[in-house]
Amino acid sequence: LLNTLSEAHLQLYDTAAAVSAAQDAWSTLRERGDRAGRASALRSLARARLADDAPDPALDAASEALELYRELEDAQGEDDMLMTVLTAHAAKGSHDTVLQMGDRLRRRCQASGDRRREAAVLRLLARTSLAM
Repeated sequence: LLNTLSEAHLQLYDTAAAVSAAQDAWSTLRERGDRAGRASALRSLARARLADDAPDPALDAASEALELYRELEDAQGEDDMLMTVLTAHAAKGSHDTVLQMGDRLRRRCQASGDRRREAAVLRLLARTSLAM
């Protein structure tokens, strides 16, 4: 529920409340030992931090969520977090990292047939190339 609350706050552009709700959700789910829930809360936290123009904490949360999704063998969650990691690197101005990781994610999307995510990756790669 707190995780959903965080996403709702993001939709209302209340990033401080979104961060707080995501942190509360993460803490509660950690205490319960719910790894999938924790990964989801970290995903919300990463998105809230990006919306709050805080790419370093966003990258930390997304990286931790990515590891949890890998442990859970959740390919879709992993791809979501790879995209969030790329977005955080782009916000930090880490253009070379975005181009390298983005190309790997693009190929992964092609292999899985995820055209929507592939298009999002290509947009991010194009914006990054233009920013260089």
